[in-house]
Amino acid sequence: MDEKEFTAHVRHIAWVSFQIAAGQPYNVNVNDDQLESLLDGIQWREVHPEATAEENHNNWMKRKREQGWKYGPKKDFEKKEHPDLVPFAILPECEKRKDKADLIAHDLARHLWTKL
Repeated sequence: MDEKEFTAHVRHIAWVSFQIAAGQPYNVNVNDDQLESLLDGIQWREVHPEATAEENHNNWMKRKREQGWKYGPKKDFEKKEHPDLVPFAILPECEKRKDKADLIAHDLARHLWTKL
């Protein structure tokens, strides 16, 4: 496993933990779509290390739309629908916090990698 894969898995663990705490559905094992999204987010974060949670969310939305996803009332991998495909300003506060936590998980994963 290389540093980017390690970072992706740590970020996924953070997502799952957040989803459990928020009472949201989750999948323990990262699927291909999520891994692709995570790896894209890692590359983007390397270029934008000072990015805000809103900028992180905007990058995620851009990537999802490029993959054919659209807004839907609940996350549906088959239909490629996601309720968070909305501007950051109108996300529920819980989802805004998840975007902030994602950035922190990224930075912590990169730090942990240097300690291995």
